[in-house]
Amino acid sequence: MRIALRPSGGRGDYELAGSYNRLHASDLLEKQFFFQITPALTIDGRSMAHRLHGKPRIRPVDGKHAYVIIAGVLLLPPPRRELQRTPDAPPQLRTGAYTVAGIDVAVLEDGRTTVTFAPKSVWARSRGGLLKIDYENRMAIITTLWSAAESLSSACGSLVKEHKESVFSGDHGRIAESSAAIQEFYQTTDDVVPLLLRDFGLPEGSSPAFTGISTLTAGFISEDDDSSPEESRRERTRKWRRQVDRGPGAREFSLRVRRAYDFRCTFSGERFPRFPTLDSAGVDGAHILPWSTHQLNSISNGLCLCKLCHWAFDNGLLRLDFDTPSREYILSIPQNVQDAAARARFDLQRFQRICGRIVQARLPRNQRLWPSPQGLLELNASI
Repeated sequence: MRIALRPSGGRGDYELAGSYNRLHASDLLEKQFFFQITPALTIDGRSMAHRLHGKPRIRPVDGKHAYVIIAGVLLLPPPRRELQRTPDAPPQLRTGAYTVAGIDVAVLEDGRTTVTFAPKSVWARSRGGLLKIDYENRMAIITTLWSAAESLSSACGSLVKEHKESVFSGDHGRIAESSAAIQEFYQTTDDVVPLLLRDFGLPEGSSPAFTGISTLTAGFISEDDDSSPEESRRERTRKWRRQVDRGPGAREFSLRVRRAYDFRCTFSGERFPRFPTLDSAGVDGAHILPWSTHQLNSISNGLCLCKLCHWAFDNGLLRLDFDTPSREYILSIPQNVQDAAARARFDLQRFQRICGRIVQARLPRNQRLWPSPQGLLELNASI
């Protein structure tokens, strides 16, 4: 499904187009739009689609159009709305030199009066061609910048912190203003993200692909998606966990978690310490809630996991719950994973053997360092 720019008079108009699984754009008329910015943050889009002149036209309700919000969140230069006023040349991310021709979205929740969309791709178009911005890739970079700004007292660090606060506030005008303020600070009309990466001492962003921009535009032809909302939520969470940056304290966090658990895998109970003939330990300090969205490098937001269990946990193959009455942690394999594994003829026996109650001997001696029940609840709800 796509929020698409259509020719209409001079400027063009945005419509809800295509389908998502069995949902069609016409099924979502008169429902208030919400946008999932990250798996942990959803903001009110303050807009909805109405049937106007036979088309599902999108109209803001005391807010801004989706293309303005998403461009501001992703720190894209302000686009134009009129395609005919863009250059007759390959598109560039430059103020006023492109339009947002479409925002591909997944439908995560379809309620009686509301619908929650997750942006997937942003299509930048000029009269000379198309560019694709991978939303999740670009958003992971934005959250990395937010994280790095927390330890900076510079002017650009303060502007990035204000940008983060504006996004979390959900105030459309504030989002657009904070994005524009960063561009103004650098006195540029081009993409500001490579400049921020350079000044923050983060990996060089001179490559467009690094900043989420691609010239591979074959997917622009289709506005339909056969995925189900449940599949999209799971895939979005998995992709997000793979892409987000853990922040500069990742190594310290991992070491503290491994030490607290005495280098023992929480799930399997096996101990994999580092010793002189090994280059590294066989366990990781795994985040429960991603650093990029929660900035939690506390031991209680971590699990000590062997490489295989870390992979299984990050991909939703293994699920950890906290049982409040018994104050015990329960490891399980979700039913949908069991069904999918059976279809793929994937043997789950290794994982089935370790499911059940986690014995306290595998947990830190200090109970305050045990995995956060609230963190597990929030993670499982997002998956």
